[in-house]
Amino acid sequence: MGAKQSIKNPKDRERTSVKTKEPSKLRPERSKTDVNYNAETTNKRVPPPYIRPQLPYYLNEILKEADSPLEIDMLSTEQLYEQLYNGVHLKQNKKAFQNTYTNIHKEFFFREMGSGLSQDQDLKQNQELSNTSPQGHHSDAAVLNEEPRKIMPQSSKSTETKKTMEAARVLRFPHNYEEILKEADSSVDRSSLDKLYDQLYTGIYLNQKRKKYWVDKKSNGNCFMLYARDLLITWAENNRFWHWPFVQESSDVLLPAAELLDVCWLEIHGRFNTTKLSPGLIYEVVFIVMLKDPAYGWENPVNLRLILPDGSRQGHTENMVEKPREKWIEIPAGEFMTSADQKNGEIEFSLYEYEGGNWKKGLVIKGAVLRPKA
Repeated sequence: MGAKQSIKNPKDRERTSVKTKEPSKLRPERSKTDVNYNAETTNKRVPPPYIRPQLPYYLNEILKEADSPLEIDMLSTEQLYEQLYNGVHLKQNKKAFQNTYTNIHKEFFFREMGSGLSQDQDLKQNQELSNTSPQGHHSDAAVLNEEPRKIMPQSSKSTETKKTMEAARVLRFPHNYEEILKEADSSVDRSSLDKLYDQLYTGIYLNQKRKKYWVDKKSNGNCFMLYARDLLITWAENNRFWHWPFVQESSDVLLPAAELLDVCWLEIHGRFNTTKLSPGLIYEVVFIVMLKDPAYGWENPVNLRLILPDGSRQGHTENMVEKPREKWIEIPAGEFMTSADQKNGEIEFSLYEYEGGNWKKGLVIKGAVLRPKA
């Protein structure tokens, strides 16, 4: 009991054995010389499944305002994004929706049209200035994304780019600034957005320092100073009546002013084309003058007049006797509203007094300023 029983009958041994195929048929032997140990092994990469990029925020709602229909489902991804990157006009070309792509972020923005240029020129102008930024982003817009900081990189290396991009969202390109800068006395540094706007806020001299152009930070409106040499002054070239001393305009700039020596007929005119002014703003025109002692002959008030492109006139008088001496003061000539729909043209502003008959002395004319009213 318990001991293994031996199989004495060979037939019984055959019934208990398991027959298998010969190993050589299952795994053919291969000699060592058949293996190439120097052969390069290549791993074939399987491409990942295609996933359509996420569509921009509120895209369907935005495109309901498109001037021409844009069927999203009928377009390929490349076709769709090509149109979004180029821009889609909304509400009869009054706005433009554009998807801007750079190597570090995507952003979507609206731009109000009607800057005084044609739409193609307007879009081209914004593209040119966007190229001045190190990352080539746009700056003429309010961004559509609710929280753009979540999209932008947070690394310390991108701090400068972040500041520029955040500033760009607030800024809009000044109206017709490219045309205005063609008259600049010196080249304008456009290597970065910050440098460009520093110059626009500080001011740029035009027409051999006869004018100065700058941008008001609060309104983003164009401002101009017409210096005395750019005004029409009766008897200005007669040194018996007028003198042209230099006055300090800035720490390193001296400009000629017109000083009244002795004259009975006082007449000063200025002209300016309103196409260079920003639309949709109330502008004021003021003369910058000074009364130097000994000043006399100002018993009669001086007259101020503003003639608009449509022929309408504004006028009033100013009593110069009550004005302070030995300091620059502002004498308002009038104000008006600029509009994209309004007729543009030349305005004329004047300061004059020749009916009282008094000989006058001591008035210094620095120029006239056109600026958005605060």
